[in-house]
Amino acid sequence: DDQADDQADDQADDQADDQADDQADDQADDQADDQADDQADDQADDPLTFLEVPVTGLPRGEYLPLFPYGGVSGTLAHYQQMEEQILNPQRRKKIKIIAETDTTQLSGQPQGILGGIGTFSPQAFSALSRSATPEAQAMTAAPTTETITGTTSLGLLATYSSDYQTLNSLLLAKDTDNEDVSLQDLERGSSLRSAFQSSQMFLVITDPTSLKTFDTNESPPVIKEHFQNNQLTIQGWTFDLNPDNWRQGTGDTDTVLLFKFLDKPLIDILKDTALWEQPEVFVGTATDADERVKEIKAVRDRLVTFFENAIATANDPNAAEKDRDNAAPLARVGSSTFWSGMIALNVKLPAGTGLPQDLKALECGIQDQDNFYAQYVGSNGTPILPQNGELVAEQSSLFGLLDYQDNSVPETGPLGYAFQVANLRVQFQNSQITAFSSEVNLTLDKLFDEATQLLNSRSGRNIVILQGFTEEHDGVITYSFSFSGENYFALPDSHILNNVDIVKATFSTDPPGNDTTLTIGRFTLWGRLNFRDLETFDGLSFGSDTSLSDDVLTASNLVNRSARALEDDYQVGIDTLNQASAELQQKLDELANNEQFLQFSKLTIVMNCKHTNGTQDITFSVDASQIAFDLAQSKARPHSLYSKFPLKLTNFVYLDPAQPDSKPKGYLTVKTPLGTGSMPDSGFGFNFEFNLGSLGALSGSAQFVVNLLIIWEPNQDGSQEKATTFVGLRLPGIGGDVLGFPLQSVLKLSFKTVELLVDSTSTSGTAYLLKIKKVALKFFVLSFPPSGQTEIVIFGNPDATDSNDAVGWYAAYAKG
Repeated sequence: DDQADDQADDQADDQADDQADDQADDQADDQADDQADDQADDQADDPLTFLEVPVTGLPRGEYLPLFPYGGVSGTLAHYQQMEEQILNPQRRKKIKIIAETDTTQLSGQPQGILGGIGTFSPQAFSALSRSATPEAQAMTAAPTTETITGTTSLGLLATYSSDYQTLNSLLLAKDTDNEDVSLQDLERGSSLRSAFQSSQMFLVITDPTSLKTFDTNESPPVIKEHFQNNQLTIQGWTFDLNPDNWRQGTGDTDTVLLFKFLDKPLIDILKDTALWEQPEVFVGTATDADERVKEIKAVRDRLVTFFENAIATANDPNAAEKDRDNAAPLARVGSSTFWSGMIALNVKLPAGTGLPQDLKALECGIQDQDNFYAQYVGSNGTPILPQNGELVAEQSSLFGLLDYQDNSVPETGPLGYAFQVANLRVQFQNSQITAFSSEVNLTLDKLFDEATQLLNSRSGRNIVILQGFTEEHDGVITYSFSFSGENYFALPDSHILNNVDIVKATFSTDPPGNDTTLTIGRFTLWGRLNFRDLETFDGLSFGSDTSLSDDVLTASNLVNRSARALEDDYQVGIDTLNQASAELQQKLDELANNEQFLQFSKLTIVMNCKHTNGTQDITFSVDASQIAFDLAQSKARPHSLYSKFPLKLTNFVYLDPAQPDSKPKGYLTVKTPLGTGSMPDSGFGFNFEFNLGSLGALSGSAQFVVNLLIIWEPNQDGSQEKATTFVGLRLPGIGGDVLGFPLQSVLKLSFKTVELLVDSTSTSGTAYLLKIKKVALKFFVLSFPPSGQTEIVIFGNPDATDSNDAVGWYAAYAKG
């Protein structure tokens, strides 16, 4: 019993001890977790303080200007102004002079820096955060590290060499591609480094060479670039801050780079050059001191006027909405006391890479390259956060504006095409595109290789105007250019076409290919073809019953240039203009109400833009491979070939003289009332399938379908006196030749000539007859019949109205 009681007591004691230990452990863990959470919260709440960087030692006997005040009363603003505008610049100038000749070691050894009073350790200047968190201590403890990183008093992320002799990198912004915009390799004592070490700083840079160092002690002289990471990208749009590419010599649109970290409105700072950081170094290029002062004043006046105008426009309720939107960011920057950051004025876009890939072909339409630049682009600041023992820069808050206008008239090439970006506006706020609009012009001085005249032109030019839009889908920005409406292009020199109505158009950029210097843009057109009624042979079938008269073309010319005509030629009276307008409008109404046309889609004009050594070579070509016809929405003339014969339109034909091998083969020339001739080297046309029924058992009851090709040759130079066409017939069957086709094995049906006849004398309507002459059945070299002459006449239904699927045969044999 005693032994059992002892065991029970021991077990109870052990269990109690275990429970107590567990409770203690849990309590300790909870306390540790709470402390860790509190410490993490404290670290998150603690603001980062700037990295204090030693600039120079102060030798004995050197003193900084101090200024005692007595009897101070009332507001301190005047005293603060005197400190900021008079004393502080003097102090900083004094320090800069000392630093330029001081070679004192700034870090690395405990002896510190000898100064006027006492010594101090370099470790004191490598603190990233005065909160002294473990992360901060870990980042700053070791003086043996190669670099020291921290935030400057301006809030910029900086990385120094371990001896502070070189500012390796100073981050100015981080763009939406997560790329840094930064300064590099700023040596101790340099003007640029000195400027960014101030806690209150306003810097204006107009001299791009001030961002470089020229070492003339080396042979040849060495140029050190301090602004190499100089491309700023916002949502695919890249802006070139490279000093070598700054705009210069343009006056009001020269590139200017501004940094403001001073608690005063920028507009006030601009007026007082005493607040500018070393303007004698960064502004102007004159070597003469007096001339440089004049340059500084000129820059001051220009910038003051620029920002004053922006502030006035932004606050003007009568200003255009676009102008107010353009000016609003500048007004905020110019008038805000506490805005700080970077802004660059008049910034180019790098050639070939400045635009998003979807818009790359737009660059081929920038006719005025000298004026294609961003009015401004800047950064409102860059958040710097500690992460995993390091300081990390997040994306900057970026803003900008590109507003391009071009009212010039571009020259067209041999094909009569030209591409022009008439305007392009894109605005950025908070690193996002907040506004996008664009208008591009496709000049069509020729269509189907014949001169055009846009009847309802607003400018007197033969252009299709496409509007640009942007959309965002799942965070992805897409761009599109399109047009829909009515553009009536008359072809005054054409014997074939009345007019071409462009009702829709799109513009796009091809994906990049292997050739990085080549950009391809595509204009895709939808519209209606209105062919002339060729009285002797209406083979092209689709179009209105009447042609455009010379009077209508004259009226169009007069109306489209009415403003210039009334201004420059007073003999053109109002009555004449009104009469011309009425005539033109009447014809436009007729065209709008016309239901007889051939509706097409996806006729493509291809623009190849080759970039070589800063220049671009642009060529155009026609791609008709994807063109399609909507016959359900089309209507032929009642008396035309298409209405009378069982024709099926299969494809469009483009004879490109540059590709002679692409000409259709196997066609026998068909004689028509328009004449006869060989297939031209250049032209356009249609390929029809012509179903003639079945030849019966000899051909396996297969359908006898031939191809009818109708080609017209364009009147390119206006010298043609009449329509020039080619009509060809191709027989079916593999192995067939131009003058026959196989039936079974060695049997062949042959003939000599083919003719299309038109009979318009019948009271029942126009009739079309296809006459095949000298038909024979051949067996090797034998012909049947051996003599005589056989002709076959194939004719459509002259009474056909809604359907053209009937065909008749008539054969005659004359003994020889």
